[in-house]
Amino acid sequence: DICIAAGMDDFLAKPFDEQALIDILKIWFEITNIENYKSPASTTTDEIKSSNDLLDTQKFNELSNLFGDDITLLINSFITDTSNRIEALKKALETEDIKNIREQVHSIHGICSNIGATGLRELVDKLAEHAKANQIDTAINMMEHVQTTYDNTVKYLEKINKSG
Repeated sequence: DICIAAGMDDFLAKPFDEQALIDILKIWFEITNIENYKSPASTTTDEIKSSNDLLDTQKFNELSNLFGDDITLLINSFITDTSNRIEALKKALETEDIKNIREQVHSIHGICSNIGATGLRELVDKLAEHAKANQIDTAINMMEHVQTTYDNTVKYLEKINKSG
C-alpha cells in the first residue's frame, strides 16, 4: 500500500510463481501470444547464443520464449529506459548528487536484471561502489565504459532480435 501510494503502478511479491509473472506481464505488455509460452525446460538447441559478458543467455531465452514476437516490446523498453537513466546518472555524477546516483544505479540495475543485461548491470554496480566511497572522479571516468557497454548491449539485442 505504501508503494502504491508513492506512485508505483503494480507489484509482484517475492517469491512469485511462473503464472503470477505471466499474469502481470500480460497486463503491462499487452502480450498477444502468451498461449505460445514454453517453459525454460522446453528451450530448444537453437537457443540464442550471446556474449556472456553482455547478456545472460538463459534469462533472455526464457523471456524470448515467454514474449515470442512481442520480445521487441521488452527490448525497446530496455533501450529507452536505460538510455534515459544513463543520461540522468551522468548528470547526477556531474553534480555529485549521491542520492540521485543511487536512484539511477538502482533503476539501471533493475532494468538490466529484467532483460538479462548482466555486463551493464555489474558495471553500474561497480560505479555505485565508487560513488558510495566518495570516489566520484573514478565513477565519472567509468561512464564512458558504461555507455560503450550499453551501446554494445543494444546492438547485440537488436541483432539477436532480428535473427530470432
